[in-house]
Amino acid sequence: MKKLLATLAILLGFSLAANADTITKEFYGTEASNAGNNPCKGKTTRLCAKITQQTKFENADIYVLETIEDSTGNIINRQTKHFNSIEKMMRYLYDVPENAEIVKITSDNND
Repeated sequence: MKKLLATLAILLGFSLAANADTITKEFYGTEASNAGNNPCKGKTTRLCAKITQQTKFENADIYVLETIEDSTGNIINRQTKHFNSIEKMMRYLYDVPENAEIVKITSDNND
């Protein structure tokens, strides 16, 4: 786990010049809710929710803009989280429960 966090921190360090990076996670279950860490209830192979997390770096502040959508694209919840360290942000972004997977990571960095 420490090696994974260290590797992710190094990769993020290369992209700190980016205005925003976006991570999309898909969750599988029977019913979507607004629980940020795991928005699906029950066990199934059906897609029930998607979380899009966009990072923003402003001065020394790190923000994650998070949108939770159900399987049909309806927005269930939107929130902004503030982090005072890259390590805490990375731990939050890459904490993925068993019934989820990261399906896309994009960067707005044009370099």
